[in-house]
Amino acid sequence: MRFGIIGFGRLGQCWSELLLPYGKVMAHDAILKTSLIKGVSLVPLEELRDTEVLLLAVPISSFQECCKHVAKIISPSTLLVDTCSVKVFPMQIMSELFPQKQPIMAIHPLFGPNSILKSEGTRGHKIVLCTSPQEERAHKMIEIFQHMGLEIISLTPEEHDMQSASMQALVHFIGRAPMLTTPPGILSTPSFELLQKMVRSVTADSEELFGDMHRYNPYTHSVREKFLKELSILHHTLT
Repeated sequence: MRFGIIGFGRLGQCWSELLLPYGKVMAHDAILKTSLIKGVSLVPLEELRDTEVLLLAVPISSFQECCKHVAKIISPSTLLVDTCSVKVFPMQIMSELFPQKQPIMAIHPLFGPNSILKSEGTRGHKIVLCTSPQEERAHKMIEIFQHMGLEIISLTPEEHDMQSASMQALVHFIGRAPMLTTPPGILSTPSFELLQKMVRSVTADSEELFGDMHRYNPYTHSVREKFLKELSILHHTLT
């Protein structure tokens, strides 16, 4: 297959390496001009026109602008794959900017470059699929995910964002609290060390990703409000 990737940051580079065994991979990036991955060429956006599968691996805050440019050059038969960590927002944008017949697959890989390195591969990791496209290329992508050993979870965009608000965004919110960066001491307990491990995991992601997953998920504000309210109640039970 011929794969195109727009956005060649950590996520785009990760996916380029994952897809190389399954076909030719080309990428486009607004800033980078030289590929950092052997076997992957960086090309002008127009050269991705006839790719069979086009992955959008850009920050959520850049997604709408990216889609505007892609809509001008994409082939009607190209499978467009959204990789954002929120799903309602990108699905709304794509439905507005692309024809109804444009093949679209919305995914959220529940892993990243760091977790792949730690586990030495994708096997056993999860990927969320929020659309059910019937095109042959979509079925081939699902077969590739299965060959990678990924567990495929099917959810609607709304179900995804509701669960993600509590299970991903809230964890990142807690992990960004400055007090939790306290260095280990001689009284460190296993529970404290687990907490520190969580902090290291979430702070390895960019501030941009952290902000975007909260600003572009319609359910995160209420989850944060509920969490802070419950913390306040707990605090007052101890005074």
